[in-house]
Amino acid sequence: MRLVTAITCFALGCPQLSLGEASNRETQCMRNMRRVFEAVQTYRRLHQGIYPERLMELGHLGLIGGELDICPCVIDSMPFSSRPGGTWSSGGEGLESGLAYQYELSSRPIDRQLLPSGVQATWRQLKLTLAERLGWEEIPVLRCERHPQSRGRLNVTFSGHGYSSGTHWEELFVDTVPFTYRAPYLAFTRNVPPFQKHSVTPDYPLRCVNLDSVANAIPADPWWWGNGNLLDGKPAATLKPLLDQSAGGLLTIGEDVYDVRSLVQVQGTTVPANEHGRGFNMRCFPEGREIPLDRAFREAKLLCGTVWEGPNGTVVGRLIWHYENEEQAECRLVIGDNIDCFQREPNRQGSAKPYWRGIEAAGSRFLYRVIWTNERPSEKVTRLDIVADPESAPAPFIIAINLNP
Repeated sequence: MRLVTAITCFALGCPQLSLGEASNRETQCMRNMRRVFEAVQTYRRLHQGIYPERLMELGHLGLIGGELDICPCVIDSMPFSSRPGGTWSSGGEGLESGLAYQYELSSRPIDRQLLPSGVQATWRQLKLTLAERLGWEEIPVLRCERHPQSRGRLNVTFSGHGYSSGTHWEELFVDTVPFTYRAPYLAFTRNVPPFQKHSVTPDYPLRCVNLDSVANAIPADPWWWGNGNLLDGKPAATLKPLLDQSAGGLLTIGEDVYDVRSLVQVQGTTVPANEHGRGFNMRCFPEGREIPLDRAFREAKLLCGTVWEGPNGTVVGRLIWHYENEEQAECRLVIGDNIDCFQREPNRQGSAKPYWRGIEAAGSRFLYRVIWTNERPSEKVTRLDIVADPESAPAPFIIAINLNP
């Protein structure tokens, strides 16, 4: 699900540098990228706000050119490189990737497997779509991947902001925009963020908690994968059957009613890419999320699950209840005890039993109910924090909360 192609300084024969030398080259490189960005902005002023298709168009207009506008690491590597010196690049998303700066608005087509059915798009269209949404000011226009001595990437964004990052700039603001909603499939499927705010009518059940204000996923999406299909070609799991069983987004089970229209997802650790199927291999969601409550109650019932499976007894997260007097209470989310994976058959050795079961074409889906008894029911609880255990991979989520007064 990577949106960029990794290139290392070593591929160009760039010499090893001391930390001081590396820092100086980063500073100069960032200055160069800002000059290129200013040239991009000049181009836009001359073309009714349209971005150039390639950086070479800037050179044709005399807005950019020469060694002043490429990374010092590339200049240093010239004697070891087969490419001519003094040039710059519109490389990006695999286009002319051996040259200097990566231009994120390239016209390279996106692999159709990453897109919704019937949709054709380029990386340029994707980035311009994302630039119209929340978090746009942190989305890179230019990147340089020649600085492995630091975090690995230098970026200049749509707003002109410069920063360094690891391989994935996408990991830097998952609190605002979860990674999977910046991936092509969901970016073109949903006009989010911001996520939808559902109407609350006068007859809205008082026991329900509306999660819209803190939701970072939509249950009907493959929110955890960001693509419609898994690598084996099977459809990615969703909770659409849950919505199909609800009336206007309200699910009734026995005497309880749950608002299942929004979802709060958190994530603990990442896992190596070769452990696909056991956890996120990059930072896709925040570690914690605050859910406002501001009410007194006797008992809380939560519909929840984890994205990935894990061994019985694995602590995947904590629920932290904050009282008005700033004191706290806490309960743990434990695989096989009170929670389990929503897209796998329950572990028969565990005591956790599915509270809800639904069926999609690709298999069964499950949710678990966590019950917390408030020992101080007369005191107001201001908020609930769901926090993923930083050492665990299963990634817990909450889709509904019912508060019994």
